[in-house]
Amino acid sequence: MALHSSSAILGVSMIDLRDPSKEIQTSTFDIGRKLSNDIFSCIEEILPRKHWNQIQRLSVATGPGSFTGTRISITLCRTIAQQMQCHLDGISSFALMARRLHQEELKDNSIKPFWITSILKRRGIIGGLYQIKKESDLPYCDQIIEIQSPKLLQNKENKYNELKANYDIKLDTIELLKICHSANKIKKESPWQKVLPIYPCSPVDENRK
Repeated sequence: MALHSSSAILGVSMIDLRDPSKEIQTSTFDIGRKLSNDIFSCIEEILPRKHWNQIQRLSVATGPGSFTGTRISITLCRTIAQQMQCHLDGISSFALMARRLHQEELKDNSIKPFWITSILKRRGIIGGLYQIKKESDLPYCDQIIEIQSPKLLQNKENKYNELKANYDIKLDTIELLKICHSANKIKKESPWQKVLPIYPCSPVDENRK
C-alpha cells in the first residue's frame, strides 16, 4: 500500500499480491485540512480496515510538501509498519515525479543528472538532484537515483538541466506503489525507523508559502 499526502490531495494506492493480474487500485481525495479526520476513511475505500493485518509492505511520500500532511501519513505508516513488523519505503515527492518529468521534458533520453526545483515564496528554492539509470537488469526501485535529496538551495551546479516540480498525485502515488512492489520482489530492507519527513525549511507560516 502507498500513501502520498505531500499536497492538499491525498493519494492512496494498493496492489493485491495474491492477484495474478496484479492490477493497481488507486484513488485521490481532495481533502485539504481534513486529512487528520478523513485519512482512515479514505484508506478504507481502497483497503477495508479488517484487512490491514494482511499488509506486507508500505510506502509513503516523505516530502517536501505540506508539513502537516506529510507528518500525518508518515506517522500512520510508521505505526502500521511497527505493529505489522513489515518494511516501509520512504520516497521523496520529488523522486516520485523524477521519471515522469524526465520523460516529459528531457526527450533526448539523457542519463545525465538533472535538478527538480520548486520556488517557495519568501523562502527560496528547494531542489533535489536526480539521475535515471537505464540498465535493463536493474529493479524498478533502483532505477531512480536521488543524488541529493530535496533541500533549501544556496547554490547549485548549473551544468545540469533544471525541471520544475509538478505534482500529479495520482501518477506519483502509482509510482510510489510500483517502487514499493519492486522492493518487495527483491526483498529490499527498508526499516520503518529510518523513514522521516523532509522539511527543507521551517514549517512556521506554512499556509503562506
